[in-house]
Amino acid sequence: MATETKVPHAKGISRYIADERIVPISMLDATVPAVETGALMGIREVFGLQTGRSALMRHTPSSSSIKGRQAGVTASGRAPLTFLHIACRTLCRTLLASSLSDRDAWIEAVHKRVCVPQTLVEAYTETRILSDRDFVPGRAPVCSAPFLSSTGCQMILFGNKDGMFMGIYGVPTSIVRVSHATSISKIHVLRKFNMVIALSDTSLLVFSLSAIEKSASSNGSVPSTKIASSVGFFDVGTYVGTPLIVLMKPRGSRSHFKCIQPYMNEGAAAPETSTTENASTTGRRASSSSNNDQHADSSEPAVRTIRVVYQGSRASLRLISDFSLPGKTKKVHFLRRKLCIVGASNFEIVDVQTGASLRTLPDALDDDFSFIAQFDSGQALAVCKVGKEFLLCYEEFAFFIDNFGRRSRPNVFVRWEMRPTLVTFRYPYLVAVNPKFLEIRHMETGVLLSVVRLHKAVCLNPDSKSIVLHIAVKPSSTGLVAGTGSQSSATQSQASDKGGSTKAQSPVVAESSTGNVVPGLAGIDGTRTFPEGNASFYRVIEVRLPPLKTSK
Repeated sequence: MATETKVPHAKGISRYIADERIVPISMLDATVPAVETGALMGIREVFGLQTGRSALMRHTPSSSSIKGRQAGVTASGRAPLTFLHIACRTLCRTLLASSLSDRDAWIEAVHKRVCVPQTLVEAYTETRILSDRDFVPGRAPVCSAPFLSSTGCQMILFGNKDGMFMGIYGVPTSIVRVSHATSISKIHVLRKFNMVIALSDTSLLVFSLSAIEKSASSNGSVPSTKIASSVGFFDVGTYVGTPLIVLMKPRGSRSHFKCIQPYMNEGAAAPETSTTENASTTGRRASSSSNNDQHADSSEPAVRTIRVVYQGSRASLRLISDFSLPGKTKKVHFLRRKLCIVGASNFEIVDVQTGASLRTLPDALDDDFSFIAQFDSGQALAVCKVGKEFLLCYEEFAFFIDNFGRRSRPNVFVRWEMRPTLVTFRYPYLVAVNPKFLEIRHMETGVLLSVVRLHKAVCLNPDSKSIVLHIAVKPSSTGLVAGTGSQSSATQSQASDKGGSTKAQSPVVAESSTGNVVPGLAGIDGTRTFPEGNASFYRVIEVRLPPLKTSK
């Protein structure tokens, strides 16, 4: 949606100037603004147009100001209607409909149009429930890790503040608690080494995977071994063909890193497993073109062992490197022989063996990157290697650089619709996650492919490389809350008066009893519904993105 403003240009000549920012259909919402009083309302009524932040004033008019007329209707009988961007409340236009019935017709038409798929990605995205009765309000799941059990059954692990839970993948009634370790914020399964790595508060724990599988039948708590404390975060990737665990400990103004590598004990046999042990239950493997940096070389460098930090029955963990960097860090990305560490506003390329910082991206002295200072927030979020280039993602934008650190693909510059809390890469998809919606783009072109509007959604598997997302949805929230402000409140009050559910529904949603129509998940005919499940609990939804043909 875009609006044009008529401005005088010359005598008897006028021009129409369009908005600088066009609102995509999937980001559009129509709502009823609050009733305004006084001279300001009269002025706006005369001109029939409201713009900017004033269109969303939420002060409540006095009873005398609305006496003799219906709430939400002007003195002349016209009904105000606001079109707005769901991620930018100040980007809106308020017009006056001729009557209440016309306004309701506009709102219904917008809701129906939003739910019509705009791309094939929106039309063929699939969803299903993974859990809808295991996590009560206040006990939200924060992480997940699928794996293949020793019997060949597809399983999944969840973590939250109460501990670790396990169940059969796609069977909500099978989930049981397997560990009472508190505040599990991240889980990673190393099936080949019979290990489960988990972060509990600030302690890094190691569990036996076989013990976790056995505990599901006995409903007991699996013991764990603490290998590190005061851990800020950890990431697991591949270094010359072998998994590598990198943990970070904040100490003052510096970040201290430890690189830990698993290895098989002498005489221990590894189980048969694919190289995608963490994605075996979540669909197709990511394209090899996005994982060229994960493949092992024929000549592996010699790895020194500083000390053994964990001794298991089948495999052990050894510390192979430790180093520190100035400033605060957020995440570690793995290249072929190096690490890329995300800092506050830049990216550090670090050698694993020596811990030396080899390069800082982008180059602060390069004038091609002077545009970064023009944005309100230059906070770095994530980096992904796409072929021979790097995609640098910040809170407000993303762009490409080449292997030499110079700007590449100048025609590809991504401006997020809303500042994401995290960015995850599912080749060929680039997924930005924020509390209001999922923003799905093409990784190589930056084109917006789909917007999935979910209320206070959390991505549980951001480090996975598969095209499947695990999304936790807050209890009692629908997939799409159609309308905001007074419209939603009116819908809730009507439902409460009738003794029914208090969740807001659009005219489209009201026709369905199994779920909620969601932009980005609407289906080819516009009637596919979001799996609602038990709305009294946190719902974990599998969102499976369709495969795309790429140029490579």
